[in-house]
Amino acid sequence: MTARVWLVAALLIATVITTPTSEAVRGTIEQPVLSATGVTLVIDFGNGTVANTSEQTGSNVLDLTESSHEVEIEWFGNLAYVTAIDGMPSSAGQYWQYWVNGEYASVACNLYEIDDGDVVVWNRTESAYSNDSPEQDGMDLVTGVMIVGSLGGAILTLLYVVTKRR
Repeated sequence: MTARVWLVAALLIATVITTPTSEAVRGTIEQPVLSATGVTLVIDFGNGTVANTSEQTGSNVLDLTESSHEVEIEWFGNLAYVTAIDGMPSSAGQYWQYWVNGEYASVACNLYEIDDGDVVVWNRTESAYSNDSPEQDGMDLVTGVMIVGSLGGAILTLLYVVTKRR
């Protein structure tokens, strides 16, 4: 009887651990976003050409960039991925990436809200990642869940076999 209790407990724990979680999305009241002023925008095209504009305004990096340059965007849900600036496209191995006040920004440019006096620098540069496709993140999650689930199943099977022999 004790072995069955342990087996049921182990199954419940494994189920809780391997079950993907979800977070409830709560409705929020969006506050109007004010434009930042006195922002400097620098664009390094990676070919020796650098465009430097100061005293720009915008609420986020995308708005700021679009206010003075032609920007081509690919959308992934609500995330903007810049594919070209002023006709200079991303190419094999070189992508548009941006920094704000000297720090690499790890969010989509339409989500990064800028402040007064910020310095935004766009660089067409090599990516530090060999597989930089936005679809890859979703596949990594699915693969991880499958691996963790398989390991959980293997552990439960092992526990069952060990408890059956007693």
